[in-house]
Amino acid sequence: MILAAASGCGRLAFDELAPAQMTADASSTDVALAGHDEDGDAIDDALDVCPHIPDPGQQDMDGDRVGDVCDPHPAQPIDWIAFFDPFVSVRSEWTALNGMTVMGDQLVLPVSTNAFRLPIGPGRSHYRIEGRFGAAAGAGAAVQLLHGIDGPGGYYYCELYEFTVATLGLTYTYDGSVFGFVEQVAVPAPISNGPIVLEMTNDPADTRCKSSWGIARDVGGPLPAGLENPTEYEMKIEGVAAVLDYFIDISSDP
Repeated sequence: MILAAASGCGRLAFDELAPAQMTADASSTDVALAGHDEDGDAIDDALDVCPHIPDPGQQDMDGDRVGDVCDPHPAQPIDWIAFFDPFVSVRSEWTALNGMTVMGDQLVLPVSTNAFRLPIGPGRSHYRIEGRFGAAAGAGAAVQLLHGIDGPGGYYYCELYEFTVATLGLTYTYDGSVFGFVEQVAVPAPISNGPIVLEMTNDPADTRCKSSWGIARDVGGPLPAGLENPTEYEMKIEGVAAVLDYFIDISSDP
């Protein structure tokens, strides 16, 4: 693991957001999803076992209401869709740094720092966002898209990041000023003007980061000690315009 001091290159401290006031629950999620079909497979989001990936057959081998095409453990009934947002409206479960702008069924993000937080509980989770980057802020500006996890011991996150070079990495910090990398690889630059999927499998024993940017990449590994017991999730984008189609949290029993 490598530790590096922050160098004023656009990284945002997690504690700049106010604490979230609401938690997601299945009933509020179902109401918000009714009448929308994010993946276009003719199954309402509220009933779809994989609302973000077309699966008209709704195959669910283990019967846990998470379909086989998106189930982290398709042969074990230990998963559930904890939260799904197709961005058809501004959901009260989010706490936003600069507010949220939803147009049609997309979250619209201008070239500025945008961060959104959800409370989470213990256990493993798989987070995924999909959308498209637009124009970047310009030469010399930092670009960042991340899934972040905060807890009493520190903050860790999967990020696409570009400053002098472009990388995909699993990054962590105990104090918000010194950053370490569990694993980091180069990705094509510039990070702008193209489709993107970013995923995070949150598991202290082997946290994984996956990105479709340029070429599909997968990095990660065991988290350093002291980062257990996450309490809040953050999605952040900085330095590039974007539209996001959805966010999903598929959680798993310990």
